[in-house]
Amino acid sequence: MRSLNSKHIDPLESAYMADAKRCGCVVCDADPPNQAHHPEQGQHFCVISVCPDCHGGPGYPHGWHGDKSRWRAAKMTPLKAMNETRRRVELLRAGKTSIALPQQSRRIVAKQGSALSSSKCLPRRA
Repeated sequence: MRSLNSKHIDPLESAYMADAKRCGCVVCDADPPNQAHHPEQGQHFCVISVCPDCHGGPGYPHGWHGDKSRWRAAKMTPLKAMNETRRRVELLRAGKTSIALPQQSRRIVAKQGSALSSSKCLPRRA
């Protein structure tokens, strides 16, 4: 949802955000549809594809808008997440990947004794 004082979203930005939401969560690799997190308000090409758990908010205390434990467990920063979102959007647009990454390319990132409710996975990176 766009806040009242953010700038107008043009059609190119809207298309990019829609494609980002169709990608898997860059923190835990949850299947789409996902949310588009804006690290800075109004920067619509700098969104991060995140699931509700990793985005946070009421009912989701471990995401970005909470204690950020899911992000720390995945060793993910906003810059890394924006880069990975951009990579996935480009692959999606080129038709070179399915919307969600295959199971065999995932690894468990949950810490032992973590407050996370379940194990989540990330794609392996070269």
